[in-house]
Amino acid sequence: MKTEMIHIVQNSFKKVIPVASTTADYFYKKLFEFDPDLKSLFPIDDKEKMTQQGDKFMRMLSSAVTNLHQFEILKPILTDLGKRHVDYNVKPTHYDVVGTALIASIANGLQDEFTLEVELAWCNFYNTIATTMKSATY
Repeated sequence: MKTEMIHIVQNSFKKVIPVASTTADYFYKKLFEFDPDLKSLFPIDDKEKMTQQGDKFMRMLSSAVTNLHQFEILKPILTDLGKRHVDYNVKPTHYDVVGTALIASIANGLQDEFTLEVELAWCNFYNTIATTMKSATY
């Protein structure tokens, strides 16, 4: 990713951190709205486990955003994560749905600050992450 886009993602994510829990909840709401079949991959009937899942998702997202400028460090972590997702029955097509839900969640968290420039940077970020994860297994 270009340095400018990395900065846009990192700076905009700082504004999402204060609403991380809400962003995670919104992410899963949108994920299941876009593809209800994905509910089978998550403990949706256990509110505590879904809260933990949301926290885990936001920590991983935060780590990826924070280390984006050091992609050589991030790449093996993403490769391993991609391999583990196969064990969770994640299919290549699921990555598209996750990306759509992620962008919607970031837009929701940023509200008026979600500009076209921010959207393009986040799309580039997600495509980089997803491509790296998928290339490890598919």
